[in-house]
Amino acid sequence: HSYLDLEEHWVTLEILTLNGCTAVDSMLLRPPAHVYFPNAFTPDGDGVNEKWGPVGHYIELFELTVFDRWGQVVFESDEFEKTWDGTINGGDIAPTGVYVYKYKAEGHLFPSVEAYGHVTLLKGSQVEP
Repeated sequence: HSYLDLEEHWVTLEILTLNGCTAVDSMLLRPPAHVYFPNAFTPDGDGVNEKWGPVGHYIELFELTVFDRWGQVVFESDEFEKTWDGTINGGDIAPTGVYVYKYKAEGHLFPSVEAYGHVTLLKGSQVEP
């Protein structure tokens, strides 16, 4: 049997022999981990795309660092669910621009990976309606 969604499923197999004997066993099937990052966000107070961070399932170990254009750290986290609100280390609001991020991730049937990417922070008049 195949499942098209990416959720955990308990699967039970029941076997009946020609002699009328039965055997039953169950196991939890878990899909492979996956992660991706949106390429832009708009922390402008309108309630839409206010925070940025990873999206995915079943990541067990995670580290994320976001840098400004001068290489200064503006956000760090080792929690997959924690997102960046567009501030500089929780203080002043970061300026509109492109930010580089580095992440490490590991999860179920997902090999350890270390990679870089970039995200565009847009706010104010840079955001088209």
